[in-house]
Amino acid sequence: MPSVPGVPLLVVTVILGACLVVVPLVAAIPVLTVAAALFWLMGSATFSATLIALEVTAASALLVGAGTPPALRALLRFLRTRSPAHDACQRDIKHKTTATAQDKAKRSGRGAATRATKTLAFFHPYCNAGGGGERVLWSAINAVCEEYPHYHCIVYTGDTDASSEQILAKARLRFGVEVDQRRVTFVFLRTRPLVEAELYPRFTMLMQSLASMLMGVEALLAHVPDVFIDTMGYAFVLPLFAGLGMCPAAAYVHYPTISTDMLQKVAKREQDFNNTDSVSASATLSTVKLWYYRIFAFIYGMVGGAASAAMCNSTWTYNHIDALWWGAYNTASIVYPPCDVSQLTSLPLAGRQNVVVSVAQFRPEKNHALQLRALKAFIDTHGRGKEEEDFQIRTNVTYEELQEWLGRALIGLHTMKDEHFGIGVVEFMAAGAIALAHDSAGPQGDIVLPADGKPTGFLASTAEEYAEHMHTILNMTPQQRLEIQTRARESVTKRFSEEQFKQGFLRQMQFLLEG
Repeated sequence: MPSVPGVPLLVVTVILGACLVVVPLVAAIPVLTVAAALFWLMGSATFSATLIALEVTAASALLVGAGTPPALRALLRFLRTRSPAHDACQRDIKHKTTATAQDKAKRSGRGAATRATKTLAFFHPYCNAGGGGERVLWSAINAVCEEYPHYHCIVYTGDTDASSEQILAKARLRFGVEVDQRRVTFVFLRTRPLVEAELYPRFTMLMQSLASMLMGVEALLAHVPDVFIDTMGYAFVLPLFAGLGMCPAAAYVHYPTISTDMLQKVAKREQDFNNTDSVSASATLSTVKLWYYRIFAFIYGMVGGAASAAMCNSTWTYNHIDALWWGAYNTASIVYPPCDVSQLTSLPLAGRQNVVVSVAQFRPEKNHALQLRALKAFIDTHGRGKEEEDFQIRTNVTYEELQEWLGRALIGLHTMKDEHFGIGVVEFMAAGAIALAHDSAGPQGDIVLPADGKPTGFLASTAEEYAEHMHTILNMTPQQRLEIQTRARESVTKRFSEEQFKQGFLRQMQFLLEG
């Protein structure tokens, strides 16, 4: 277990847990049962930390509705006043908001604005990762800064190896998103190493979720915002801020930590990348894992219920959150992530080569094995071409090289089952490569949808279906292809733009930001 420098966070967590015994912990019985089951696996010290963290989770969720006792609020205020991170955060907020107000006053020729500054905090421990989730973060911050000039944004991050200037510079280079650094303060969390998956070979979801609460405690002691939002999927921090921090909490959910599909696979003993042969082949292990999933799903639904607003990136994600999170039918909505396809839409549609391109990381869930089976089925059924060995694997390509391949390709191949959204499929369609995607989740429910009753791409789930669709596309006339390409490009550019995301995000956050 990595050490956390100079941190008495476990002591703080124990104090919080002890204070929370005033809350009836009957509702925590299922949670504490899980902790007891972990005792023999992890030893007494880890068990004690786990037990206290779980008590905080259950009690915090109850406090969302019951209200935080005044004594506990006083304790939190006392701990914050003793926190160097709190002092540094407050100084940075004051310095930047003062500079912003003075700058506005100079430009307008009037005195500095006197409206009180409020803070909106984003919980995003890996904000420097450069992925699609980070694009959501920076676009959301810009949307709030543009619409609510009296709000100052806080980012809780564990990227201690980069400065705030370096983080914002990477966002600018990677996404072309320019964030005014005077409107953002970073709180660097030293406890992030505790959420690394490799630390927990067993009960990974549960242990990562509990570890995220330690990050949440550290964040809470550094700054309690007026409004809080988790944009990275750490639902267990929601009741900490909503219950202990007494601030409205929201979430942007990219992927549920556990889904009803996962429960069904274990119940049916289906082998998958997250349900290995050794488990699916054993009735006993499958039963144990199913109960573990059920108990975790109960806890996940409880902590998710602390969110006053839950934005989901796709219909598939929404359906799972709606099924699991308490009260989600009142709080959940779909807000598609921002997809900057402006450069891809300039690629010509005509003159495509008979190239099939797949863009994905090498991870088991991306299901590259299905692509190989599909190509074999195509060759077995329709024969080989003249250039039968023309096959390439390109790694770590630049964006310019990716654009080049997407501009040449006739078919964009996607085989991941239950991909929550599928920005790669959006990019295929925007670039003019005819999408051949897996018939599930995001591509099925949100992206490859008919336009005016006519196809914008193709969906498949078996190797034989992929092979037949490839044969169909390759044998289309140029005019037939052009019609599908045109419909696909128009469809995605209308629905998945930066502006559409900003409008949707602000619409769902309005009652929290203006409340």
